[in-house]
Amino acid sequence: MSYQMAEYKNVEPGNDASAAEQVAQEIKAIGGDVKRLADDVNRRLKDFQDKLDRTEKSGLDAVKAEELNKLRTEVLAKAEALEAASVKRMDQIETAMKRTPLGGDGGEAEVKELARFERHLLHKARVDVTKARIAGDLVSLDAFRAYKSAFVPYLRKAETGIGGEQVKALTVGSDPDGGYQVTPQVSETAIKIVRESSPLRSLAQVVTISSDSLTIPEDIGIAECEWADETSARGETGTPKVGQRSINAFELVAKPKASNRLLEDAGIDIEQWLGQKVGEAMAIKEATAFITGSGTFSPRGLLTYPAGTSWKQIEQINTGSATGVDYEGLVRITYALKEFYHSRASWLMRRSSVADCMLIKDGDGRYIFASANEKAGFPMSLMGYPLRMAADMPAFASGALSIAFGDFYTGYTIVDRLGMTTLRDPFTADPFVVFKTRKRMGGDVTNFEAFKLGKCATRS
Repeated sequence: MSYQMAEYKNVEPGNDASAAEQVAQEIKAIGGDVKRLADDVNRRLKDFQDKLDRTEKSGLDAVKAEELNKLRTEVLAKAEALEAASVKRMDQIETAMKRTPLGGDGGEAEVKELARFERHLLHKARVDVTKARIAGDLVSLDAFRAYKSAFVPYLRKAETGIGGEQVKALTVGSDPDGGYQVTPQVSETAIKIVRESSPLRSLAQVVTISSDSLTIPEDIGIAECEWADETSARGETGTPKVGQRSINAFELVAKPKASNRLLEDAGIDIEQWLGQKVGEAMAIKEATAFITGSGTFSPRGLLTYPAGTSWKQIEQINTGSATGVDYEGLVRITYALKEFYHSRASWLMRRSSVADCMLIKDGDGRYIFASANEKAGFPMSLMGYPLRMAADMPAFASGALSIAFGDFYTGYTIVDRLGMTTLRDPFTADPFVVFKTRKRMGGDVTNFEAFKLGKCATRS
């Protein structure tokens, strides 16, 4: 029997298993390993004893003596392996207990912060993060605290203005391309603002990746079939086309500037300020790219594909007017979309276009959509479907694609490469300090029939 140590399974904060439960699982694992090895040793000792009993009766010759010595060596090796395995397992548990606070001075929130910080670093290093791991496998809790403590002084004074211990503490989050991994407070503030400010991001599917792109399968069309009786010849039927495409993650850079006076003001939460400014800048760029981006070093916008009903084309429906939309145009757009996509369908248009829709009247001069949206704060709807405003959608004008309607979760995919870094630059915009903060993300249409575009008529 060859001894194999049981796999060391870690528990990541945020999972239901607590650190205490983990320790219990590890102790149980030790017991199982030791029992298996002890059973094997006992079996071999019994064989050894049986051979000794037989040799006492028949006399010990050279061959049997060599065989017994070999058996003795194997038994001793098993005993040593048992001791080494037990020590190694206990060392692993001790390390895990030191890294993960068990009701001590490190709270659950802090451990979760550390876990997110480590995931960012692992994504940057392109390490598989799907395997469970303890917060602290990569960076100890003490090192993480030291990094957070040193990050704010770095923002205010740069490496040259802080102590050697703080500079050393920053190395755990250093970026090979320059700068440092932002703290969870900065990244979460920025991400929250981006999510709340980018309407399409709240509707589309968002996937986090650790590579440079997301590869997705393309299943175009459906398989065909035909009716036939028992004896008739069967003809060939069509098959769907299957391929794949990639959504690349591009670099998005924000460069908020701060005066030295602001940085020297101890009353300013510099992490909150940086996260706020970065979030605002990135949200504006993202929202524009999702609608009109070229796909070259940026996401590709949903309005950039040609008109049509084939793959990589989006059907465009006439709104009924060159300067807006009429009720019949809204009906045509709504029911041009296949019923499969209606359950998650939404409208997307700019604020002025929403106002124009709300002002559509019936033949008696009454506002058609007034009753559905008359309550203040009530979620807006149009034709019974949610209505979202997007400043980057074109205003109603001759030939403009001013309305999008459909299932954006199915139709559009956004990819985020986890991790955000910042580099302090006191030289480019002196006397201001520029914080070059960057992340990588992308987006593209992934299902071209999942939504329709409303196009204003062209003036003749």
